[in-house]
This record gives sequence, structure tokens and C-alpha cells, in this order.
Amino acid sequence: MAVVAASSGPTVALIPPGAWKVDPNHSSVNFHVKHVAVATVKGRFTAFEGTIEAGEDGGLQAHGTVDVASIDTHESKRDAHLRSPELFDAATHPQITFASTYITPPAEPVWGSSVVSRSRAGPGRWC
Repeated sequence: MAVVAASSGPTVALIPPGAWKVDPNHSSVNFHVKHVAVATVKGRFTAFEGTIEAGEDGGLQAHGTVDVASIDTHESKRDAHLRSPELFDAATHPQITFASTYITPPAEPVWGSSVVSRSRAGPGRWC
């Protein structure tokens, strides 16, 4: 069995059963955060890895890590501050780990998911 998407046409298999590595050449880890309730800071992590596991029953799980030192907001001073002991403390806590709590098939064109992360700041929830 595979994870499938139904439409008015034929059913299409999206992810065959098995473990699938995230391809860093065709993937990204991006974020945006409100800053002082006025501006939105956008950024990304350039070093990451992940796996999506598709079960025979169609269930999906995802997990991965990002290297904190690879944070890039296009502002070197801000990036250094984010890596500092005051915030992420990348020297002591070099990775953030992620694990899905659920994943739903796409409803044109985006997959839905909920992810729990673990970092220096403790657990967090991302949707």
C-alpha cells in the first residue's frame, strides 16, 4: 500500500512504503518570526537532514535535525546573536531535532503537518 491522493481522475501514489531521505538540493528549512510586533524576520537553516517514513498502512512519520550554526537571516550580526549563548547557544546545543505528530496528504498544493521540536529552549510545537 502507498500514501495516495484522490482526485476526479485516477488515484496517484504519493509516497511508496519505506524510508525516504530529505533531499537538501530540493528542500529547505525556512522560518519567519514577528519582531517587536511590527517586522517579520525571515530566515533559513542551510544545513539539515531528515527522513520521511511511509508505512504499509499509509501512515507517515517525519523526523530530522537542523544545525543551529547554519542559521541565515541575511544579517550577519543578527545571525551571530542568534547563535550566541543568549539565544540558541549553538556551541553547547548544536542541533534542533524535529519529529512529526501527524502528517496529512496534500490539499492542493501543501502537505499538512504538526511537528514537535527540541532545542535549548525546550520543546516547541510547529504547524
